[in-house]
Amino acid sequence: MPRPFARLTADFHYDFLASRARVMAASAALLVVCLLGLGLRGLDLGIDFTGGLVVEARTATAMDPGDLRQSLRAAVVGEVDVTTYGEDGRSVTVRVGRQTGGDQAMLQALEGVKTALGEGTTYRRTNLVGPTVGGEATIAGLLTVALALVLIAAYVWLRFDWHYALGVVLALIHDVVAVLGLYALFQIPFDLTSIAALLTVACYSINDTVVIFDRVREELALTPDAPLATVVNTSINRTLARTIVLSGSTLVTMACLALLGGPQLRGFALALIWGTVVGTLSSIYVAVPALMAFRGRSKTAADGREGEDDGEDTPPPRAAPGKVKSAPAVAVGKPAQAKPAAAPPSGKERR
Repeated sequence: MPRPFARLTADFHYDFLASRARVMAASAALLVVCLLGLGLRGLDLGIDFTGGLVVEARTATAMDPGDLRQSLRAAVVGEVDVTTYGEDGRSVTVRVGRQTGGDQAMLQALEGVKTALGEGTTYRRTNLVGPTVGGEATIAGLLTVALALVLIAAYVWLRFDWHYALGVVLALIHDVVAVLGLYALFQIPFDLTSIAALLTVACYSINDTVVIFDRVREELALTPDAPLATVVNTSINRTLARTIVLSGSTLVTMACLALLGGPQLRGFALALIWGTVVGTLSSIYVAVPALMAFRGRSKTAADGREGEDDGEDTPPPRAAPGKVKSAPAVAVGKPAQAKPAAAPPSGKERR
């Protein structure tokens, strides 16, 4: 941990739990908006899911992506994506959305791409992605995200306890829905790179949450009699320097990638920027309140069971009528004389 940040947050004691009601209400409103966006607008599925044409080639001369994109839009219909890479700018990847008219229309689109690339072009890969392959990619992507969430929850369950695992699951669902809502509301193309962005956000969120939970467990072991809210607030403050460093470095890196990475990586970078923000907030204001709620209810139930078992407040059973045994009578008068102590042995007996 860099020392300036450690010094900055050493004596920093902010009451994060004081504003948890407002932040949780804002998070709930955000989830409602994201779910409405997903239901009303849906995701702008890319070629990887809907099908289309993918061409990787090396041209005879350097190509300008903007000019090539304009030429392709005059020859094909729908989504067109052009990416150039390499020092000389001659390596290019062209993605064209699925054309209406079946395979014949796709072949015409391929001819239009070859015409726009010009003569002397070497084609490295030409793929026609059909709707069947796109449907399989959609199912595989959903299964990948669901399996990752299940394995993450199982890992937290084994490392900590079920109270912690439930908090992690709620935080992960919050983050995934928020990122999907970003794609739906702003109609960012959703492709296999977006699946990678979702998994990256999930891993970032679980990493931040596990660090806080690990400190909570340490503080509970050191101060078992302290109130849970105090322990949790102390744990968040003691991990604050690490959160600032990690979140700040991630945001700076993704901002540079969004500005300089080109259109192919801009959606990925925007998803990670948004995921970093909501992942940090969910670790503090979703996972931690869930832990407090579930652990508090479990402890209350356990205390209730202990009260039933110890019988401290249970009155003694009453004897049946007519069978009450009288206590032995105590003689009143002269008190019982104590038995005299034995005399110490005489000198002859000692000898």
